[in-house]
Formats: sequence, C-alpha cells, structure tokens
Amino acid sequence: MRLLILTARFPEYGRKGDQLRARQLLEMLAPDHELHVLTSGEPSGYEAIRDVQSLARLSVIHAGSVARALGAVASLARGRPAQVGWMTPGRLRRRAEVLAASSDAMIVGTVRVITGPMPAPVIIDHIDALSASLRERAKFEQRPLTSLAARAEALLLGRHERRAALWANAQIAVCAADALSLPREPPPIVVPQAVFEAVGVEELAAAAARHIDLILTGNMDYPPNRDAAQWLSREIAPELRRFHPAARVIVAGRHAKGLSLDGIEIASD
Repeated sequence: MRLLILTARFPEYGRKGDQLRARQLLEMLAPDHELHVLTSGEPSGYEAIRDVQSLARLSVIHAGSVARALGAVASLARGRPAQVGWMTPGRLRRRAEVLAASSDAMIVGTVRVITGPMPAPVIIDHIDALSASLRERAKFEQRPLTSLAARAEALLLGRHERRAALWANAQIAVCAADALSLPREPPPIVVPQAVFEAVGVEELAAAAARHIDLILTGNMDYPPNRDAAQWLSREIAPELRRFHPAARVIVAGRHAKGLSLDGIEIASD
C-alpha cells in the first residue's frame, strides 16, 4: 500500500513521544508498504534525515515561529485548539491534501495535524488522548493562569477529537486509558509502543553490577512528571530502601534542577 504518514514533529528516536511513535511506525511498516512522510517538524540533524529517507520518501514543510503563532491565534478564533494552528501551518495542510489524493491511506500523528476530511482513508494515531492529558496537566499546574489556559485548551481539544473522529476511518492509541477517553466511533484500538531488542530476565540477572537501581526520566517542566518525581521521593524510594538501604535513586531530565527531593539524586538536562 501507498501510505502517507503525516506528523507535526520530525520522526526520530530520543525525542518526544510522538516522534518516537512515528519513527517506530516507519520501521514496522516500511518492509511491506511504500511510505511517504510529510512533516512540518525540524530534524535534529542530517543523520535524522538520512535515517527517515532510508525507510520512506520525505517531504518537510518549514514554518517559522511567527507563522505558527499566527496560525495558533487563527485557530483559536475559529474555536479550535491553539496547538492545532501551531502544529498545522496552512502549507502543510494543503500539501497533505495533494499527497493524500494519490495515497491508499494516511496515518495522522495526533489530532493536531488534521483540520478536515481528507481524500484518503484516515487512521488517527492519537498516541495520547490530548484532551485528557491537558486536563491532567491543569490539575497539577501551580500557576493559576497556566492552569486556566490548560483547562480551556482541554475543552477545545475534546471538541476537536470528536470532530476528527468523524473524518477518520480508524483510531488508535497507546494504552487502554487513553482509548477510553477518545470518541467511541470509530472504535479506538490499542496499539502499544513497540519495544525492540528486549532484554530477557536471564540476561538482566547475568549483567554486571549496575550503577543506578532506579531512575525516573522525563521533562520535569511538565507538571504530571514533577508530581511523579515527588511521589517517587515520598512513597516509592523509602519503601525500596526498607529492603535495599543502599539503593541509588535518580531523577534525570529536562529542568530537573528545579526539583527539591529528599534522598534522590537529581541530574538536570
């Protein structure tokens, strides 16, 4: 099949979750299908470009921050989520319609990059249910204005998810919790994140002595991740040390230096 993969961010490993997901899809689909990746995301470098081009045709639509900001404002004016306008510049949308017309189907990476019906069958890979994610963020956000903005964006995302479901032939998500938060038609299907070259229990047991016993990684500027780090420090690490007093526990990630955790090592950025 000729499949169009439409993504807001450039597909590559070691980046954000939607980039990882898109890159994994390429790896799994390339042996059996003809793939064309269309994205408005900027790659980390030439190596990332060559990696994608080894699996698919690649079209990159460049958009500056000014154009994206104007798109976000225009999206809000139409009653759509701001991030839809930010992630889907007009040139990307128009190019997607042209390429979809010559594709057997298209996979859309999150509802951020779909704004209307397309001339090919559409599979929305929600990855996360974005409206549910924003509602959770609002709960943990300590800044009142940011929390209010997150709640408003969550409402708009919920409406957009319902609209997008009307344009879709199939919906997928990475876990059951997210699938349950999505529109019921077409029925969301759970396709978990892939794990390549998994290490067996025997191999782990035979491994050399480890330097870290427990690590939490992530963007620690994201409120749910900060809450998780506090939970690790408050509940999990003390329980672990009841059985392994010398256990080394680390929180590592973007903006981690802003955390204050008892008995936890912090490695920022």
